[in-house]
Amino acid sequence: MPFNDPIMSAAVWLVSLLWAWWIARSIQGRANVDRGQSVVEYGPGIRAIAIVGWLGAAALTLVAIFEPLFPWWGRLWLIISAVFVATVLHVEFYYSMVRYDDFGVHFISPWRADRLVPWDDFQLVYYSDFRDAYMLESHTHGKLALHKYLSGIDSLLDELARRGVHLELDDSPTCQRMQ
Repeated sequence: MPFNDPIMSAAVWLVSLLWAWWIARSIQGRANVDRGQSVVEYGPGIRAIAIVGWLGAAALTLVAIFEPLFPWWGRLWLIISAVFVATVLHVEFYYSMVRYDDFGVHFISPWRADRLVPWDDFQLVYYSDFRDAYMLESHTHGKLALHKYLSGIDSLLDELARRGVHLELDDSPTCQRMQ
């Protein structure tokens, strides 16, 4: 097995560490502006995970086809599972976004209906260690979660604070925004 080799294990560890560093460095604090709206979305580092997911799905498909380690139904299950995971990652990282302008915050997601939350509807923003996300509480839309790996999240939080929304972000050891 190649992973029993300490040099190969060290190389895999180093590549993983460099990739994690690249992902962290690719997250931008400031939102991009597109057609008069500020855009908060996953950046290229996070989107690369979806590409790796597709490469993994292709590799597992080839293994399942050419290496009969499992019965046919096990190989089929492996292919379907790998393609499903790659599809979910791709759809989440490429089609989920938050846009905001003078009217409010537009939440765009393929998993649920798009919604526009007016600025005066927000009442509290805090960081959830459990969900590893910023939680935006609104009067009419409930709690909305925004992952900390979204590029442009700092701009949105600054805009919420500027509009008088109470931010409770300084009590979490994993929330690096206020540290």
